[in-house]
Amino acid sequence: MKLLFALALLTLHGRCFPQSSEKLPAPAGQFTVGTRVFYLTDHSRYDTSQGLSRPVIVQVWYPADAGSGKGNMNYIPEKKMVDNMIATGYYTLDSSVLLPFYSLPTHSHTNASLVKGNQSFPFVFFSPGFGVSRSNYTWIYEYLASHGIIVCAIDHLYEGTTVLSNGKIVDINMYPDTNYTNLDKNCLQDISFLLNQLDKPSPLKTFFGTRIDRSRLGCAGHSFGGNLALEAGIEDKRIRFAINIDGGDFQYIQGKNLQTPALFIREQPDYSPEELHKKGRDNEAWRAKAREADSAFESHLVLSSFPAYQLQVKGTGHFSFSDAIYLMPTLVTRFGGKIMSKEKVVDITCRSLRDFISGDNTKQKLNKLAAEYPEITLKIFHQ
Repeated sequence: MKLLFALALLTLHGRCFPQSSEKLPAPAGQFTVGTRVFYLTDHSRYDTSQGLSRPVIVQVWYPADAGSGKGNMNYIPEKKMVDNMIATGYYTLDSSVLLPFYSLPTHSHTNASLVKGNQSFPFVFFSPGFGVSRSNYTWIYEYLASHGIIVCAIDHLYEGTTVLSNGKIVDINMYPDTNYTNLDKNCLQDISFLLNQLDKPSPLKTFFGTRIDRSRLGCAGHSFGGNLALEAGIEDKRIRFAINIDGGDFQYIQGKNLQTPALFIREQPDYSPEELHKKGRDNEAWRAKAREADSAFESHLVLSSFPAYQLQVKGTGHFSFSDAIYLMPTLVTRFGGKIMSKEKVVDITCRSLRDFISGDNTKQKLNKLAAEYPEITLKIFHQ
């Protein structure tokens, strides 16, 4: 496990220069956004390392009643989480980048009431990237919730850094196993556990009741979390769609057919010939490598009879699809290349997610989006 963490950090080598934090963009949808944290426990699984039943902590964002709630939620609700980020050098970031997280407000109202009425809403489980805080995708959560899509972000134990209900910090370096397959399995079981929580008496069931549109119940995630979303869509028929944001390791679905419609959003670095030369590559070698990656990626999509949509976005990096573009920009820019503006990234990412999750005229809407942005290469499979 420590080797995996080291490899994750290797691609992000070098200490960042101090930089100032920006505020996240205000969500533009019709709904006020509410958020709350649920501390759940899967009593069917026991974690011998922690000496307790498996904790499954989630934070939800949802359409809320205007004026309800207890002020705006902090970007990182748990101050101990920020303490840990600074102490461990979160993704090698300078502490000056992380210090604002103690007090940075979001646009989400703490413990707000679910918006009144009988309307049901799509519901999406979101799994963060490996080692990434659940909070680092807040502009995505807030945008979707403001447009009537409930998002449930999962703190998978040992997959990132988790603050338990008793205040204890558990992070990826505490994982007691060297078997990555077991981590993957436990994260998938977290999703199944949460699906069960929606079907029986539980805090999630009590709060959302019948307001979830079960025909639009899906999984999404970034990087490792995107791979989890695909696996969940294969393993559990209650999942009606899957979204993979720049995840690319398909070792656990080899030979398996995708069982749901899927959306893929992928980075596409934009390097000049001079930058490629500095990296020891030329244009043709770079294109050949890209074609090889595309072929391996698409070979998994042909195994499905369900529609799949792939957007490659030129001028993006792995962390473009996260809050890094606002709060931790060197995570995006440190590898060089021409970087797309954050306003464009937000528009492309959020609109493609919303159009796919809604399930209405997805093909037409994504074609329209691609026509607006020449940076998008759109491929559609099985439709």
